[in-house]
Amino acid sequence: MDDDYLATGRTGERKGSTGLVFVTISALLMALAVAVLPWVAGGAGAKLELNNWTTFFGDLHPVVLHLPIGIFVLIVGMEMVGWLSCGKWKPQTAFPLFLGVVSAVVSVFCGYFLYLQGDRPGAEVFNHLWSSIAFTVIATLAFVSKLWAGHSGDKSPIYGILLLLAVGMMGYAGHEGGKMTHNNDPFGALLNSLKDSGGGSGEGIEAAAFAAKPVEERLAYEEVVVPILQSKCYACHADADKNPSGRRKIKGKLVMTSMEALAKGGSSGEPAVTPGDLENSSVHYAIHLPPDEDEHMPPEDKDQLDENEIAILDWWILAGAPVGKGMRETGAPATILKAVGMLVPPEELKALADAAAALEAAAKAKAEARRKELEVAVEAASGEFPNALRFVSQESGDLTFSAVGMGKAFGNDELAKLVGVGPWLVELEIGASSVTDAGMGHLGSMPHLRRLKLNETAVTDSALDAVVGLSELVYLNLVGTAVTDEGVGKLGTLTALKKLFLWRSKATKDGAAALNQSLPDCEINLGWE
Repeated sequence: MDDDYLATGRTGERKGSTGLVFVTISALLMALAVAVLPWVAGGAGAKLELNNWTTFFGDLHPVVLHLPIGIFVLIVGMEMVGWLSCGKWKPQTAFPLFLGVVSAVVSVFCGYFLYLQGDRPGAEVFNHLWSSIAFTVIATLAFVSKLWAGHSGDKSPIYGILLLLAVGMMGYAGHEGGKMTHNNDPFGALLNSLKDSGGGSGEGIEAAAFAAKPVEERLAYEEVVVPILQSKCYACHADADKNPSGRRKIKGKLVMTSMEALAKGGSSGEPAVTPGDLENSSVHYAIHLPPDEDEHMPPEDKDQLDENEIAILDWWILAGAPVGKGMRETGAPATILKAVGMLVPPEELKALADAAAALEAAAKAKAEARRKELEVAVEAASGEFPNALRFVSQESGDLTFSAVGMGKAFGNDELAKLVGVGPWLVELEIGASSVTDAGMGHLGSMPHLRRLKLNETAVTDSALDAVVGLSELVYLNLVGTAVTDEGVGKLGTLTALKKLFLWRSKATKDGAAALNQSLPDCEINLGWE
């Protein structure tokens, strides 16, 4: 579909506008449906009853939302190239616009179904929901204006204005969605850190002023060298109060948090820094070793110093390791000043660290809340199956279930009673039970299963239709079942599967070999090998 498809025929003659009117009305009705959705359907638990389908589409939102973003970024790129070419190249963006609008509509509907699941309060969702709806409506108007401009040959700037508004609104909606997903506002965290780094006193103002301090006025040790050591060395050579991990860790008895400690050195007896003498400074020796050498620092598996940081440390040592002096005062050459300018300012490092800490705290709080919610569900299920349902560990929110000892008393009806804890189950052991193909549909409530034992049950190839939906499955036991090569072939989509037991089943070597073509990393045990 090019931009003139609705405007001209195959012979290039101008066509009527009937088709264009139909497309316009359809697009506007679609945009209207999106705009009124929250009022018509209501909020979580209000007017639209949740079911498996609405939950399914809601869970698709994190995947679908990337489609309109990518498409509209592509459209803007194409249009910018067209504008920069002064009309010499006319990008055909009508069809991408159509796909972008449709994907935006689908994303909004999926997002609304996700909202109905009630994981987040309405106030938290408000900005993201309505900015997403606004983006979709504006994008639709941009699409319609593009078609009509192509039909009439009009050079009106309306399309360009609407496209830029749509992309701006898309960016805002994405930002609000990111805040909800990650429980953190990176921009707000940065501003708050700069404002409040002094505990709300004059120190916060000093930090903001320091952010604008010219490179040549920064203190060589305190404001240039120390931030480098903090980011690359303190994790292994600092007490708890200065260690990024919050734990005391002094490898090789070397502390690097003060000039006195650097001069003293560690267990080797050699000073880490000897002012004016690179050869007798173990820091210089360690950072210049090849990365695969045991004494290279930082260790090979840690973040490495870049060439600017290495040059600055060497210069500082040669300059006499000055403390309390500015870069200009120490006579730093232009190359070193340029290298300092390439570093991330200390306050930005602190802001990032604060943001990471806030994210970690939010994740911990969310995990604790999830654990409490889970304990209620576990208590209910445990009443049915004492001692069969357990946490993986005291800290974990993952569950395991074993029907060992219940034998044939555990069947499809009993499996249905685990649906409430299904989202937290990572291991399900129901071998030698009376579970059949009819009960396998309950596996759909257990998407995070990593180990599944169906050995010695009456399941057949039909049961594997449900098993293939367990994308995280790494272990599957089908010993003594009636599964055949046809059923085993269905497992080829389980890319995480690493162990499959098929002995005393109806599967053959040929079926196992065929599956190994799709899953070369999966160990298939047929018993007789």
